[in-house]
Amino acid sequence: VAAAAAAVLRGATGYPSAGTLTVRPWGPNALRVQLCSDACSDALPSALDPTPPGGSTRAFQGPADAGSDTLVESGNLRGETTPDGRTRFTRIDDDVPLLELSSQTVPNAATGGSATWDFSASLGQGQLYGMGQNRPGDPQGSYVGWFTTKSLDVRNQDFNFKTAMSQEGGSTNAAPFLIAPGYVGLLFNSPSYGGINLTDRTVTCFTAPDAATGGQGEIRKQLDFLVVTSKKGSGLANRSFDIHEAYTAAVGRTPMMPAWGSLYWHCKNRYSTQTELLTAARYFHTNNLNVGVMVIDWFHWKMMGDWSFDPEFWPDPQAMVDECKSYGMEIMVSLWPFTCETARSYNVSTSRGYVATDSHGNGLGAGFGGQNCRLVDPTNPDFAKYIWGLVEESYHKYGIKSFWLDNSEPWTPPPDSLFGRPNATGTSGWSWADAGALFDVKWPQVFHDGLVSSGETEVVTLPRAGWIGTWRHGASLWTGDIGSTFPVLASSVMTLLSAQITGFGWTTIDGGGYAGGDSQSPAYRETQLRWMQLAATLPIMRQHGQRDRTLFPYYGQPQEGMLQALVRLRTDLQPYIQAELKKLAATGRPFNRPLTYDFPDDPKVWTLTMSGLGPQTVQRPPASPAAAGDFVTTVQCESAPVWTRVNGTLVLGETGLCLDSATASTECTYLRQCIPVVWPCEPGMPAHNWTYNATDQTLRTFHDPGFVGAEGGAASGAEATLALATGSPYPTFGDPSKVIAASQWVLGEAGKLRNVQDGSCLGTEPPPAVVGVDQYMMGDSMMVAPVLAAGARSRSVYFPMGPGGAPTKWIHHFTQTVYSGGTTAAVPAPLDHFPLFRRA
Repeated sequence: VAAAAAAVLRGATGYPSAGTLTVRPWGPNALRVQLCSDACSDALPSALDPTPPGGSTRAFQGPADAGSDTLVESGNLRGETTPDGRTRFTRIDDDVPLLELSSQTVPNAATGGSATWDFSASLGQGQLYGMGQNRPGDPQGSYVGWFTTKSLDVRNQDFNFKTAMSQEGGSTNAAPFLIAPGYVGLLFNSPSYGGINLTDRTVTCFTAPDAATGGQGEIRKQLDFLVVTSKKGSGLANRSFDIHEAYTAAVGRTPMMPAWGSLYWHCKNRYSTQTELLTAARYFHTNNLNVGVMVIDWFHWKMMGDWSFDPEFWPDPQAMVDECKSYGMEIMVSLWPFTCETARSYNVSTSRGYVATDSHGNGLGAGFGGQNCRLVDPTNPDFAKYIWGLVEESYHKYGIKSFWLDNSEPWTPPPDSLFGRPNATGTSGWSWADAGALFDVKWPQVFHDGLVSSGETEVVTLPRAGWIGTWRHGASLWTGDIGSTFPVLASSVMTLLSAQITGFGWTTIDGGGYAGGDSQSPAYRETQLRWMQLAATLPIMRQHGQRDRTLFPYYGQPQEGMLQALVRLRTDLQPYIQAELKKLAATGRPFNRPLTYDFPDDPKVWTLTMSGLGPQTVQRPPASPAAAGDFVTTVQCESAPVWTRVNGTLVLGETGLCLDSATASTECTYLRQCIPVVWPCEPGMPAHNWTYNATDQTLRTFHDPGFVGAEGGAASGAEATLALATGSPYPTFGDPSKVIAASQWVLGEAGKLRNVQDGSCLGTEPPPAVVGVDQYMMGDSMMVAPVLAAGARSRSVYFPMGPGGAPTKWIHHFTQTVYSGGTTAAVPAPLDHFPLFRRA
């Protein structure tokens, strides 16, 4: 078969007689590969449009000669099927083998199918990246936060798409794109139940219907892939970027970020009134701080599904929007994909078929505020028009054009859930089992299309979940409701890079962490500052959290000044950031990426993506039982340390360290994400003040639970007890009105604190040594080495060599110190700046 034609193989050795394998061009340097039980279809819902990039069409259809090779080419990529049933892919310009489809099972609706790809030829450095945020090992099942190893390499991992769809972040957790840097990219174009299992050298992709549905929720009868490689003649340092260009040409690119979108975004859970929001906006304006987005979180409405402001608390949206726009700020509002019984949209949505249903036609339920609620169906074009009419009336007419699409996974519909049910426009339905990942694409598309229909050219939304191509609708992504500890911060670097490698061009984070965090905790103040330094280097700089305050003054001096300096740094870097985001929009070039992309011939950078320069830790004092930032836990009493009450604090032995409530929270029950630490004593700080009630044997402190406080209003908060979490040795906060054994402590004469529930004693342990990628690029010219350990005031940094080992220099952005490529140095990292470098 001639080059630029499609090859179709039926009944050759190695393929069941009922199977059809199709290989054809799908844009420059890209081939689409489909394995089908009968005729393949491009019309099934997927990440690829029915028409390939460049408008090329299928040039060959029919059985191929099973006794001869069949060949098809696209740019620098050749695919060839052989009589032994294998399909090989080669880079043409240097005849380098890339990967091979080595075995397959033709799919059917009842049992699914599988295909195994052998990457042996393209694993020169033995690494594969991608798979979205890559959160399958999260022990909480939904929250990023507890990994001790954060390598970008996804080999020897298993990804279950059904499980990923049900987690916070949804299909984002296992978005099925893989890249062998410098060699080849592979997209498993399947939004269905199934998954990917990886070994050292192979990738097995499969679909798998859910056995619990009793015959419902069947899935498609084809496997679909996209193979991409670099351009002809491309140099080593350009090849990974070429792969992204070919990949995003097929699935869609992130649009150009408007200038306001790459400034600082300010948010908290939650601004509950118009006055609170404007108080924060006026602070930034008065201090000449350029803020691009002010965010209004959930329950600014009366009822879920109103999709409008509650006028009692938001009496004049137009005045609010006008004032913020006069400061150069856009307003973003949170919208959820549910409608509840008393909401204005409920009757219309349920009566007209605008809600998702199970196979029996029953609406899919959820509960909010005691109300029965239904999940809406964004695949229904009639519903899309209906909801946009409500949003236009309630938000857009005031000038609000940016939307936070929270809870967009959306939790766990059953496998036989139906979307896009037949309606007046003739839409055909599909099941959650067959195409559930596409919910994460269709929901943002509703708002993209609505905004464009209303004349907007700048679309920026923030869903909590996504799948392949979500970004082409102006959708960004954040890492979800993460904890607020240094280990969570360290583990987030890999998550952010992995998401961008997969194609999510605008990634961000809850700066400071979401769950836990207390602005009056010295330990948390340092955590929050280091987090904001990281956020300043991402496509979107954003702070958010379920804590008492996020506005800078509540962190006190000198931290308020340091946070202001970070916002000014972001403003100063705007020309550079916008230039790099323009490259992302034009070619899919990731804004943040591992050093292996830019310096592939420097062998040292390949080890950095696996283990960094080792765990970032602080030198522990000799013979000291603890160091600043150590976690508080329970231990055997024989080995427990002594605690002393001094001026309202609990001091650990002779260390000068105090019990600090830090990131403990009544709202955070996830192990090791939200627990107290020990920190140098500051008796005047609320987080260091503890009272021992000898009557009921409780330790009590004053804690602001986060949801209650009002920035600009009166201080609020509540007393809380130190209590063991259920099934955990780690203390958190308890309800002081409910004294239970887990919250009772015996303060013995020997100075040890023994818990009444299990007899263990209060002690400490070092935080986990998070080993993984800890340096990355910020565009083409800047390198970031974030500080990821409590108390650290310096860190080791490796400075990559130029192409082919050529000499190169790196200049520290803050100190102007010059470092030579190919060297490792201990770089100072005081609190007021961090290791950020520009390539000379």
